[in-house]
Amino acid sequence: MAEQTPKQGKKISAAEAKTKDKSKMGVATSERPKVEVEGQSIVYTTATCPNGHLVNLYYDTVNYHYYTCGVCGVLFTV
Repeated sequence: MAEQTPKQGKKISAAEAKTKDKSKMGVATSERPKVEVEGQSIVYTTATCPNGHLVNLYYDTVNYHYYTCGVCGVLFTV
């Protein structure tokens, strides 16, 4: 498997965050989940949050439009 370049996260402002649908927010974690969820294993990707933390996230543009960093809590898009 080829090494993947992390996606660069773009910070969401506090005003913009208030307008976002919370049901479309994913959580980016420092580790990939230990339990496989059917159909999700191929869409996990790495990203760098705006504060520089390397995180893993379930990259799905239909269900998740933005993420919160599981390390520092900043909201961002990829």
